[in-house]
Amino acid sequence: MVAKKTRVAFAITLIVGALLWLTIGSFGDNMQYFVTVNDVSSMSQEELEQGVRVKGYLVPGSIEETPNSLEIFFTLIESGETMRVRFDQERPDTFVDSSEVLVEGKFTDAGYFEAKMLMAKCPSKYETTDNYDIKDYDPTTHQTATEGTD
Repeated sequence: MVAKKTRVAFAITLIVGALLWLTIGSFGDNMQYFVTVNDVSSMSQEELEQGVRVKGYLVPGSIEETPNSLEIFFTLIESGETMRVRFDQERPDTFVDSSEVLVEGKFTDAGYFEAKMLMAKCPSKYETTDNYDIKDYDPTTHQTATEGTD
C-alpha cells in the first residue's frame, strides 16, 4: 500500500515538474519585447539578423506601393532616426500616416528591414479628439501643432 502511494506521488511530482519546465521554457522563446528605431542603430549585426520587433511612427507620405502586388516600402521614424521597411502582406486598416507601428522581422543585406508582421495603432482611436488633427501630428515630438500652446 505504501509502495503504491509512493509511486503515485512520484508520478504526480514528475508530471507537475514536466509541466512547469515546459511552461517556464516556453516563456523565453515567445517573449520578445520591442526596441525603438533609435535603439536599432546601437544593436549588433548579429542581433539584427536574428530578428527583432521595432516600434516607430509611420512617416507621412512614405508609403511606396508596388503595382499589382501587396509589397510596400515605408519609413518609420522615432526621435529623428529613420528606418526603411519592406512588407508584402495585407496591411491593417489602422496603417495610416503618423500611426504608431510595430514591425517584426530582420534586416537584409540590401539595407532595409524585412517585416514579416506589422501592427498599427491609429492615434485618433486611442487619444482624445480635443484639439487633435492628424494632419498637424508631428511624429518626431509625438504632439500636435496645437499641444503646448495655450
